[in-house]
Amino acid sequence: MKEKTETSYRTLRDLLKVELLSTRGVYFPGKSPQVICPICDLPIYGAPDMHEAMITKGQVKGHPKQDLINSKYNCVLRHNVCPDGKHSHTGGIGGDETFEKCARHLVKWEGEDKIRMWLFKMIDHFPQVALEAFYRFNKYFPIEIKTVLSFQGEEYELKKVNDDQLNNE
Repeated sequence: MKEKTETSYRTLRDLLKVELLSTRGVYFPGKSPQVICPICDLPIYGAPDMHEAMITKGQVKGHPKQDLINSKYNCVLRHNVCPDGKHSHTGGIGGDETFEKCARHLVKWEGEDKIRMWLFKMIDHFPQVALEAFYRFNKYFPIEIKTVLSFQGEEYELKKVNDDQLNNE
């Protein structure tokens, strides 16, 4: 049974990789479409690596719904080792620079709202991991969330204030 599950998982990832290769190519005059690495901004010649940017395989390994992270809203194509020699594809969630570059790449291709919505949906399946990714994403793509309190038929907008603002009022 494990072998069948692993095969299905690989097939799903392979199909996603083919989709990303066909939809995220950038055209250069006189050349075929090239996928651009989100880390170094250089074209990828040959087979790119597929990297989970928001939620990684390691974070959900063994979870019954781990295949949900194989999504165009989570995965980027990148070099295994960038030609500049400064960046390589390593496991894990990566540092802030890599996360931000991958997040910006995903937003370019899929849209900020769609990425945010996907992360929000993943909270149902991977509460801690997805919530951390959601907050991390919002660090680079802040969204103003308004909270409205209704009391005796009147609505009041709650605003977040810092201690300095409270002391000055």
